Amino acid sequence: MRYRKMAICTVVWVVSAAVQLGAIAPSGQERPQGGQQVLAEGNGFKLTRDDLRQILRSLPETTRQQLADPKQEAEFVRRWIEAMVQGRAAKELRLEEDPKYKPQMEMRRTQALAEAYRAKVMDDVRVEEKDLQAFYERNKEAFLHPKVVRLRRIVVSSQRSAADVAARARKGESFAELALRYSKEPESRDRGGMLGWVQAGQLEPSVEQLAFSMDIGAVGGPVPTRKGWQILYLEDKREPGYYRIDDVRERLEPELLELRRQQAVQEATRKLLDEWKVKIHVQGGGKAAGGKAASKGGG
Repeated sequence: MRYRKMAICTVVWVVSAAVQLGAIAPSGQERPQGGQQVLAEGNGFKLTRDDLRQILRSLPETTRQQLADPKQEAEFVRRWIEAMVQGRAAKELRLEEDPKYKPQMEMRRTQALAEAYRAKVMDDVRVEEKDLQAFYERNKEAFLHPKVVRLRRIVVSSQRSAADVAARARKGESFAELALRYSKEPESRDRGGMLGWVQAGQLEPSVEQLAFSMDIGAVGGPVPTRKGWQILYLEDKREPGYYRIDDVRERLEPELLELRRQQAVQEATRKLLDEWKVKIHVQGGGKAAGGKAASKGGG
């Protein structure tokens, strides 16, 4: 569960920052509610939807996108509240003044500030169209494809239902709307039956044979398969060649954005190491590493 581990780590550094820097309101302080949805509450505090938005603004954009999933958001809120009440308990016990725990808290505070700095650097990164075009051209061989077809499909349980849906599609009813209404395959149904670009070997043989023999704009089937009776709609077909940039934009743009963000963090860190004239006097790989040497290795 890679994401779960990431989300938990995210909560740890966010709460560490909040507790250490005083961002969590004292238990008796009133928060303006303004009719906002209350996500969690306890003695002396409420966490509203606006509060959560403010918390999420301190996270990297990629993490915010993942937390758009309601289940992940609920898990995040639960972890946040648990960490918050634990942090308050630590304050009441004056653990931040205890020599046994003070170094650990200082380390957590430093880690939280460092993560906030990295998030700020990454949030300032933008990808322009010219950058996307250049990235596509440099990596064009990765987008070479064999003969492919762009398909929509509807999957139903009975031959009679399949024949009826296929007839309606051939008469001009929207295939996407028919898929939303009748298909039992949730993955494609919620996208109007869209499968996207498909190449040989990715479909059942009977479906593949039909798909690659159809004309653009044609409705095919119904065909009996393991999933049920399938009706196909051919949106487009391509001979062997390269996917166009618009075909891969949804995949390409996040990849480039993440790459640029990591590069920005590495460059910012390198500048900080140089500015602070950092020298790291530890042995690694048989020789000592200075600030510049260390920054070139991992940023």
